[in-house]
Amino acid sequence: MTKSKTLKGLAVGALLAFGASSPVAQAADPIRIPILNWSSQIVMAHVMAQVFEEMGHKVEL
Repeated sequence: MTKSKTLKGLAVGALLAFGASSPVAQAADPIRIPILNWSSQIVMAHVMAQVFEEMGHKVEL
């Protein structure tokens, strides 16, 4: 239960932090998000990839 609350809190915080930002120019290179062998990090990597993609950025996992 603690992990799910932590993940939800991080996701909400990321959405609030990035949701209020203004549009910026596209970078030539995609944002690269590493995936490590920890279940919580794998989930957060995919969550952050979706956040960046919704903002219009290219993302590589």
